[in-house]
Amino acid sequence: MEKLNINALKVSIDNKTILNDISFTLLKGETLIIIGESGSGKTMLSRLLIGIKPDNANINGNIFFDEKDLLKISEKEWNEYRGKKISYISQNPMAVFNPFQNVESHAVELFQSRLGLSKKECTDKMIEEMKKLNLPNPEALMKKYPFQLSGGMLQRIMFSMMIQLEPELLIADEPTSALDYYNTEKVTELLKNLQSQNTSLIVITHDYNLAKELDGKIIIMKNGNLIEKGNTSDMLKNPQSDYGKSLILRKRYTRYKKEGI
Repeated sequence: MEKLNINALKVSIDNKTILNDISFTLLKGETLIIIGESGSGKTMLSRLLIGIKPDNANINGNIFFDEKDLLKISEKEWNEYRGKKISYISQNPMAVFNPFQNVESHAVELFQSRLGLSKKECTDKMIEEMKKLNLPNPEALMKKYPFQLSGGMLQRIMFSMMIQLEPELLIADEPTSALDYYNTEKVTELLKNLQSQNTSLIVITHDYNLAKELDGKIIIMKNGNLIEKGNTSDMLKNPQSDYGKSLILRKRYTRYKKEGI
């Protein structure tokens, strides 16, 4: 069953093209990897998928989610989609958290509004998920404020919150960028568990090992254009476009050089 259908999506700001004729589909339970250099349009695309539109943007095309065009729904309707149906994990968690609220306050506010739970149920649910992501002493972490925690910890806390909402589509923007090897493995395991639960995933990443582990479909973007798409494992081995070859082979070379291979 088709979960997401992006059709001829074009976005421009002040006559500058940000996204140019982007089209792809995502089935229920399917995974899509998006790769591309900075400025390729990945972030703009992900923001549109959660209803964040720049005021001065000129937008054409469609984003159908369960056959409903997300570009045409009201902000009130968006409040029913965000979190429960579509969840987003930002590359910059510090920008998401309110600096005047501790972790527990964020979790309770989110779970009560979306899941209708008591404060104790919210706290128990959050602590249970934090333990799965190797967050030390989660009871103490619940009392911490965002500025007291590292970017990697905040990223995993964000995962803990979003996963408990059981979204139909999870969008993760560079989910392993601030993590060490061990915690990258934990996040990869969590994403694979979501795959087994038939959750649709969109993962924006420069981590090709993560992309390989998740498999599914992949698209390569450059300067707002969709350059190439196909099966993830096939494309990581043998991209067809010149840009895809350059992007992937350059990443391999950088990794081999770093590892001394």
